[in-house]
Amino acid sequence: MQSTVSNCISHERCPSCARRGRDRSQNNLGVYDDGHKYCYSCGYYSPSNRLRFSSDVEIHETQVGGAGGDLHHATKPVAGSKRGSVSDAQIRLPNDCIPATESHRSIKWLEQYQLTNREIADNLLLFSAKGTYLSKKKEEIDNLLIFPVYGAGDDLLLWNGRNLDYEADGGTKWVIRGTPRKVIHKIAPEAPSHVCCVCEDLVSGIKLGRIVPTYPLFGKNISELLLRYLCTNYTTLLIYLDYDAIDTMVYLKQKTEPYFESVRIVISEHDPKYYDTKQLQEIIN
Repeated sequence: MQSTVSNCISHERCPSCARRGRDRSQNNLGVYDDGHKYCYSCGYYSPSNRLRFSSDVEIHETQVGGAGGDLHHATKPVAGSKRGSVSDAQIRLPNDCIPATESHRSIKWLEQYQLTNREIADNLLLFSAKGTYLSKKKEEIDNLLIFPVYGAGDDLLLWNGRNLDYEADGGTKWVIRGTPRKVIHKIAPEAPSHVCCVCEDLVSGIKLGRIVPTYPLFGKNISELLLRYLCTNYTTLLIYLDYDAIDTMVYLKQKTEPYFESVRIVISEHDPKYYDTKQLQEIIN
């Protein structure tokens, strides 16, 4: 990846070559005046630390008050408002949504993960008995616990729904409306950090977000948009997916290593959402 508009201004040790016992001269890595680095020996590439995003990128952020899990009240309108039901012609919430704190089904399901009522309310979680219809699968899903994500302009960017009847009836477990690769959703403590974490789902994101800035992937893939944002704002990346995704974590580590000073896989016996705050702190540290 040779730049045609920048000049090499110095050379330094290539971390990728060094891991393979190469680069004894410690000068394989070319440093360019626009900030990027490239090794012609092994192909290692580090993007410019001057990378910036256009102003139209919206990041939805929920801040928590630390390890105790107390959250600041979200500034978005409460779920079920007029805005929530008509914000986007393609992304609509079911019209019977109520706050999840008013749904016994939702509370019962969330209790197993020890989310507080404050966390449920501040993340604007909803319940829909009517659910939604999946036209491609020709499947009607009732009793959905819904995790909505709003942009800075209070537009509904996407929502992720958990089928609360899945354990009993099977079918589709998670429903998503919107395009996750176009959305950056951050859940973070107040304290600044050079470390960030990615996980699969929003329940794990809420739990991990008590400790470290966390970005749910709504699946197992890091989009280009999210990767660019994370490497611009953090030096260390933690990849903490569910236990059955170890191979995927190894792949993501290889994919993201050139963009961070450190990338670490976190593996535990259970999914991150099953642990309490103290246990998660011990696991990720």
